[in-house]
Amino acid sequence: MRFRVLAVLAVIALLAAACGSRVSDKDAAAVNGGGSASATTAGPATTAGETTTAAAASKGACGPGKATGATAPGVTDTSITIGTIQDITGPRPGLMLAPQQATEAFVDYCNSLGGVNGRKLVLQKYDTALFNDQQAATQACAGGNFAVVGQAVAIDNTGAQVLVDCNLVSVPGFTATAEFGGSELMVQPLPNPPGHYAIGGARYLAKKFPAAVKKATVLYTAIDTTRFQVKRQVAAFAQAGWNYVYKAEFPAVSADFAPNVVQIKGAGGQAWNLQGEVTDFSRVLSLFQQQGMNLPIRYGGQQDYTQQLIDLAGTAAEGVLIEDTTVPFQEASTSPELQLYLKWIKKVDAAAQPTALAVQSWSAALLFATALKTLGSDVTGPRLLDALHAIKVWNGNGIQATANPGDNIPTDCFAYLVVKDAKFQRYFPKKPGFSCDPKNVVQLKGDFGTGAHR
Repeated sequence: MRFRVLAVLAVIALLAAACGSRVSDKDAAAVNGGGSASATTAGPATTAGETTTAAAASKGACGPGKATGATAPGVTDTSITIGTIQDITGPRPGLMLAPQQATEAFVDYCNSLGGVNGRKLVLQKYDTALFNDQQAATQACAGGNFAVVGQAVAIDNTGAQVLVDCNLVSVPGFTATAEFGGSELMVQPLPNPPGHYAIGGARYLAKKFPAAVKKATVLYTAIDTTRFQVKRQVAAFAQAGWNYVYKAEFPAVSADFAPNVVQIKGAGGQAWNLQGEVTDFSRVLSLFQQQGMNLPIRYGGQQDYTQQLIDLAGTAAEGVLIEDTTVPFQEASTSPELQLYLKWIKKVDAAAQPTALAVQSWSAALLFATALKTLGSDVTGPRLLDALHAIKVWNGNGIQATANPGDNIPTDCFAYLVVKDAKFQRYFPKKPGFSCDPKNVVQLKGDFGTGAHR
């Protein structure tokens, strides 16, 4: 899956206690625009291969205030209740635990500064068990929530209409299907609308490996989400000069990839990716190694940017490229916002492992708080949606690349990391930042579905 997202946040520099923690002056300053980070700007469009490094200015989101009134479900004089939905149990236990932890970490952090306009955020968690998004969304609708925030669901089409029908605004970490990616009550920090696709990474690889992209291959999980994503990917990459010689789906559970690897070899495959999750991605890499197949291009997306990839694949992961739209963890010193995420997830769980998808859920929570801040005491769902749509520039105070969430326009920026010496290292561009070009976002030709609507 190709999941991306962007965010922006700043917080009033005040100290308050929450969950036994105290916010330092340094922490508060970091989200107050007090630090700069290597990231894209919201300025003029850059040319292909050019990078930008200035962080967009941020505005206050969390802090004390005097907001009052029970103006909507989930809203009281002192609190605002929000839900979050992730894949926690089921056939892939803990699949989206990290995004849930990131959302909880942001809530704790925001509350430590006084909440939003003085109202504390109360978080309620819902589990899809992988295949029950509709049930989780129904529970969120009945749970007295004002909004759903930080959502991270692999199969999110079944719950999208449920949330629209109960008028719950959603600010997810990512979307995976047309139904949710185009939902009229959804705004995400890194848009993934069904009819558009970001091909910056594909364009770069086509230029660097022109012969390899003519023999591209892809494997994908046999579920609606990845079928949809591969349909979009193949159509979009064709506009960057790619040609697919092999496409195949595999069971969501207990797949045997040995036949696929043999078939990829027989087809002369030179470029490969897998639309699924990191455990399957790692297994195929190991089989490539066993077969002595050194494909010029083996690449993954945000979901594969996790230490789990290296732990599972070992030396078979060497040389793998990861397309990235968040500040790399090894460059956390350049991003005060990323440092906050890394610090506060450890307060949720000392064993929590950072992932790029989790950063996206933190970003979504930042986006929600930023819009909510502007509402003052008059907090309603329609006003929240209007405030979200008014946010046209979003880079998370330097935590991610810039996009336009308000208009549901994807980012035209990307970077590549490479696994080298059992570590993720920067590959392109060479310096911190992202490569940006308006040509990196294309409109898809054909029917790619529509979002949930009232």
